[in-house]
Amino acid sequence: MFFYPVDPEMNPDDAYPPTAFSATLVDVNGHISGSTTEPDIQSPTAAHIQATLDGYRERTHVFFTKFPQGRQTHTIDYHGDIAPDGNAISGTWTIYGEWSGPFLMQRGDASALKSVVREAHVGG
Repeated sequence: MFFYPVDPEMNPDDAYPPTAFSATLVDVNGHISGSTTEPDIQSPTAAHIQATLDGYRERTHVFFTKFPQGRQTHTIDYHGDIAPDGNAISGTWTIYGEWSGPFLMQRGDASALKSVVREAHVGG
């Protein structure tokens, strides 16, 4: 799954560029867990930020919190709606007391991912 913040029209005070990240969401009877990996745009070494996710789903609405690991100390709350086809979630992210903005998460192409994983196993 990929995340794309919608910038800058809806978030004019955000000085950072939109940051795509990969996410894995697991829904077990309405409990959402998962993880994310994203580039640390403030790091001179091009490090990545890992985070865990925890939340819940009610029908087509999702609510989860991202808990970044490492030097980031803030959590990020996400509230969104699942698209009718189940392939996207759109909504709002919030870092309380700092800023917020809209987001869109879209499923990646599972067949392309399987192909890449197969190539990695064959070559490695």
